[in-house]
Amino acid sequence: MFKYIKDANMMGAFKGFFPSRPGVILTALLLALVLIVSGAAAADGRRVPLSYDGFGVIDQIEPERLIINDSIKRLSSRVTFHDEQGRYVARTLFTAGTQVGYQMNKEGEVIRVYLFDGQLP
Repeated sequence: MFKYIKDANMMGAFKGFFPSRPGVILTALLLALVLIVSGAAAADGRRVPLSYDGFGVIDQIEPERLIINDSIKRLSSRVTFHDEQGRYVARTLFTAGTQVGYQMNKEGEVIRVYLFDGQLP
């Protein structure tokens, strides 16, 4: 078996297969770690955020804005709506009187709206 390892042709087959730079190896390991951790976080069935930018009761919902607790929030053109488990749902489920939690982008627009089934803070 060892005579094959000493063979130059055999060693040449593996040359270039493994990265020679530590940075490439470290990046691959970090990527693997991130994938493992994100998979473990989703394993508990929870796909809702751990923090919201706000909570409230919808007063009115319009195509470009959402009024929550008498406060006007602009809706992003890419806004998504979710149920209590974080699954995508139709916007039509969100009507006046619905308790929600929401997340905003850097521009101050609401990007995600979640049905909220608990006590509002």
